[in-house]
Amino acid sequence: MLKPGIVAPDFLIKNEAGKTVSFHLYKTDCKYKLILIWSVDCSHCKDLISSLYPWYQKIKNKKLLTVFALSVDMNEQEIQKWNVAIQTFHGWIHHRCIGGINSPEINAYFILSTPTMILVDAKTNVIVSIPDKVEELPKK
Repeated sequence: MLKPGIVAPDFLIKNEAGKTVSFHLYKTDCKYKLILIWSVDCSHCKDLISSLYPWYQKIKNKKLLTVFALSVDMNEQEIQKWNVAIQTFHGWIHHRCIGGINSPEINAYFILSTPTMILVDAKTNVIVSIPDKVEELPKK
């Protein structure tokens, strides 16, 4: 079970240069890494992202955290929508988890529903919090 104070599970992701790197070894100047687990067809995800992305766009917040958006989209229609949607969220690191909600990445985080946010300390990879709302991020 995930909870604040434990090390976040590691997974592989492509960096901006297209090189596969470990989440734990991903270098950022930000204090935090935010893992966002979402699906393009999830209405709750759309609601969360409609407040998260504008919040992230503020310069001080871009300097505060790096967003890792992990998609659980699986079928061809969802993947097409996801490919379009990620063009909108500049600055985020996007990754589609093969196998969706049953992928190794999502299973490691014990995720059963979307959206889920996990705030991780960028230096130690320790989970700081699991906020439900964007408004909780500055408080953590």
